[in-house]
Amino acid sequence: AYAWLEPYHPEDLFCVVVGLFMAFFGGEFPAVITAVEAYRQIGFGPTLKALKSLWADVKKVQAASAQDDKEDKDKDGKADVTALSPGELVERKTLLFLRTTDPESVGNAIQAISSGWLAVLAALRISFARAVTLGAAIGDVLRKPAVRYLAPPLKKVVPEDYHRWIIPGLTYICKITAISVAWTIQTIISAFLVRP
Repeated sequence: AYAWLEPYHPEDLFCVVVGLFMAFFGGEFPAVITAVEAYRQIGFGPTLKALKSLWADVKKVQAASAQDDKEDKDKDGKADVTALSPGELVERKTLLFLRTTDPESVGNAIQAISSGWLAVLAALRISFARAVTLGAAIGDVLRKPAVRYLAPPLKKVVPEDYHRWIIPGLTYICKITAISVAWTIQTIISAFLVRP
């Protein structure tokens, strides 16, 4: 799709679409401008690079999935995926995704995209940005004991092909959990501090 749009410079077209959206958004115009500018200044470049990296991973996964769809290990003349239930097919394709992608590349892309959103959040609601930052910091602190105590038993249970996802997975779980707790606490605090 991008190759089809490339002669029309889609990176410039994006600015036009955002401009039209802002022009017709109504009373929230200043907030939209603030959010767009915060994202453009802090997160747009890294996000664009991250999306290109993710797109390259998507292409690798699609190629591996197409190859997997043709695989006939039991030599019955039919592709193995045709005999799977929907649940088994989802599991097989998820495991294929984990074997094919690079966890560091995916992690960097997620971090770049989330930093842009954090910039928008900071521009619009500084108290919630503080909660997310605090949660991320707490998640970093929780990561060390989680890796120390959970990675060895997980390595015994998780197949060898997926060992490279154990530490990034634990990192994501720690951060998401800590950010969720910090966000919930900030929501409760904000509810009590709202003035009529």
